[in-house]
Amino acid sequence: MVAQDQAAQSQLEYWQLYEILFYLNRMLANIAIINTPPNAITITAVNTTLFALAKEYYGDPTQWVIIARANNLVDPMVTQLTTLYIPPWNQQDTGGIL
Repeated sequence: MVAQDQAAQSQLEYWQLYEILFYLNRMLANIAIINTPPNAITITAVNTTLFALAKEYYGDPTQWVIIARANNLVDPMVTQLTTLYIPPWNQQDTGGIL
């Protein structure tokens, strides 16, 4: 009987942690939306690269870093279903390179 009670308690704790994680992710997504410039585009992407997205939205795949910075990413591969923010691109901004 004790083992069943412990298993039930463990399962309850799992679902509580899952629910907390769910709401935390929602809150983080909402905060990201608040901090997004008003003229940024929001997209949902999967199985693509930031290079391809930069080519599509900016016409220049080398500008993938702009999208990466806006979304706190370091890997240009987008393998999971992800909401991304595509900020406007200032073509005069060279990223510090002349």
